[in-house]
Amino acid sequence: MIEPINERKVRDLNEKHVTELEKEFIETPQVFSVLIGHVIRPDATLESIQKEGYPYIEILGGNHTRQALQNLSKRNKSIQRVCIDVYKDLSTTEAIMLGVQHNAKHEHSRHTTFEDLVKLFRRLHKDCQSKEVLPKKRAALWRQEIANIMGMEGERAKNSFKTHMHVAAVDESLWKVLEDFFQSWRLNKISGKPRGDMKQTHIQPWTLCDKTIRQQLLRDVTDGNITFPKFKENCLKGYVSLQCMLYNIS
Repeated sequence: MIEPINERKVRDLNEKHVTELEKEFIETPQVFSVLIGHVIRPDATLESIQKEGYPYIEILGGNHTRQALQNLSKRNKSIQRVCIDVYKDLSTTEAIMLGVQHNAKHEHSRHTTFEDLVKLFRRLHKDCQSKEVLPKKRAALWRQEIANIMGMEGERAKNSFKTHMHVAAVDESLWKVLEDFFQSWRLNKISGKPRGDMKQTHIQPWTLCDKTIRQQLLRDVTDGNITFPKFKENCLKGYVSLQCMLYNIS
């Protein structure tokens, strides 16, 4: 079993979650769920993939479980065999969709966070930007790709993930600042932030405010110059200011 290549990976491994799973598997063997595998060798046969140690199966769903089990195996811990639903010849969209669905259904999966989805959508956005079609068509392809992966109709996906897509599509210079913001949130370095993972409601006001102040707002809250409540307050002021300019209100 191996980790999926970047194009077919829903998110990066979270080492803390891997460690938690290792402990859980030692205390309660066989608590892990069925994994989702993707055979990457075009010449693979049913006989070949059943051989012990077959190295060409990417784990699309249950990648944290895979890593935890392999870590335990290296430490000579007794681990039972794991069940895998195996697929072959999947498209990138199909592979990611299976990974997302697995994470949503299984209790031992680390839930897919807002940040996870934003980074996934940004990767898809960059892929669509490389296609030789008109910009409007690229945007439509991107939205449809997201809808396919999330198993939704296009309009529903657009409404459900409006904030995610807005954040994922920012320019490169702003994205670098966003990555710092995400990291500071994960490390609990944002003063006054709510506990737990970032949710779309935490950053939605930022997506609505004047574009000219977005980067500075992120830098201020990431660097500790303002608290998170003040960040949201300033985002709201930036939104009101933008509306005043749009409607020429003095």
